[in-house]
Amino acid sequence: MAASPLSSVSIAAPGFFGLNTQESSVNIKQNFALVANNAVIDTYGRIGARKGYFTFSDTDAADTIYCIHEHVNKNGTTTVYFAGGDTFYSLATNGVVTVEHTDPSPPSNSNWQAASFNGDAYFFHENHMPVVNDLTGATGWVDMSSFGAMPPGITQVGIGLSAYGRVWMARTNLNKTTIYWSDTLNGTSFNTGTAGSIDLENVFTNGTDEIVHLAAFNGFLVIFCKKTIIIYAQAREASTMYVEDIIDGVGCIARDTVQDIGSDILFLSDTGVRSLGRLIQEKSAPMRDISRNVRDQLLAEVAGEGGIIKSAYYEKEAFYLVTIPSLQKVWCFDVRSALEDGSFRATTWTSASFNSFCVTRSRKLLIGTSLRVSEYGGYTDNNNPYTMSYYTAHLDAGAPSNFKMLKDVSFIFIGGWDTTVAVKWDVDYGSNYASKVFSFPDSTSGEFGVGEYGIAEYSPGVVINKKNITLSKTGNVFQLGVEATIDGSPLSVQQIDIFVKGGRTV
Repeated sequence: MAASPLSSVSIAAPGFFGLNTQESSVNIKQNFALVANNAVIDTYGRIGARKGYFTFSDTDAADTIYCIHEHVNKNGTTTVYFAGGDTFYSLATNGVVTVEHTDPSPPSNSNWQAASFNGDAYFFHENHMPVVNDLTGATGWVDMSSFGAMPPGITQVGIGLSAYGRVWMARTNLNKTTIYWSDTLNGTSFNTGTAGSIDLENVFTNGTDEIVHLAAFNGFLVIFCKKTIIIYAQAREASTMYVEDIIDGVGCIARDTVQDIGSDILFLSDTGVRSLGRLIQEKSAPMRDISRNVRDQLLAEVAGEGGIIKSAYYEKEAFYLVTIPSLQKVWCFDVRSALEDGSFRATTWTSASFNSFCVTRSRKLLIGTSLRVSEYGGYTDNNNPYTMSYYTAHLDAGAPSNFKMLKDVSFIFIGGWDTTVAVKWDVDYGSNYASKVFSFPDSTSGEFGVGEYGIAEYSPGVVINKKNITLSKTGNVFQLGVEATIDGSPLSVQQIDIFVKGGRTV
């Protein structure tokens, strides 16, 4: 029998579509990934290692840090506050921590929601009276009730918002359906002047609901409930605002997952991560969502989550993060551009406990890592290595019915100097991977010591590493994995070329 020729599968920009755990692994396109952990989609559309973090604060908090907030002072300076246990702290630019306030009757955790208004900082917590750092009045840290202007009977407020010249709040001890707003330019006065309230029981169209989050967007007041979103127009003047739209059947299930990304608002619902803009266009609970390709896995993890879910939108690197604390896991959605189905490309992060986030005006991403505030950056987790994993979809070289032999694979990596990489492969949907481990040498120069092609991607200082590996398994379909130990060096997978030898048809 004549020898069969070699055929090849070439994957440029591997993992460009991100994870796909939703569809059958038999059918997904080759640019999807079955595993993309501790990874991001980089600027050039390749799967690459996420950045790590380094500890920034110099002192442990009293307990897990669930709130970090950058407050902008009236003179234009900024102060970072964070909360852990029963204590509020400030964080200087050199990492020095100062104890600001200890709550005499603290809640069970530091899951505060923070807002800044008219020079003061406000902190809201479920089943607790709001705490205010009254900087303009020089009163310091006090309960909001000490100003003597709370709505009658209110002793607890769960959520707050600073917008349109007022402080707005909801989820009180009285009910979870009424929104209160303060007097103009006086965020602690809720019973004088132009202060007021609305009970949404008179607005809901499909039974009662409860408010989860308040947001301001393009002059609208957006009220996220668990199963409803209500949008008020002309919110800049509370006395004349009116209901612009009511979206039934979809809402927000976690207060701190609502993020304004400039042109839209993203949030976590009980049907996945959603886009407010798309919901407004479709006027109903659509089947499409931006987490479509990972929806079932994401929702299963959220359903089992009894902890505090946080999120962040980091404009500098164009991703939206959602935490799953009990799994020490973060879902990362790349928001640079949507796929054809309207979804965003998803990856996951593990091996680090990320409990809260804050994006500062200087474009830093601060992270609450257990008892310390850390900063996103570098390529170690506080000087410890972590593993970046990428596994291809199941590939058939265009001949799913042909029995074939894996012969060789060629990788092009960008970066990865002094990095250890394990390449794994198996066939026919198995998980008994063969493996080869290799390391790239330490290097600080581009290929051949020059800027290849003269473009930024291949400029001097960017290492292009190539690796050819001989494989030895036979089957109808095959899958490859890359597991790299990230220990100070960035790494992206530029291209994979796989060579197979076809055989008999079965």
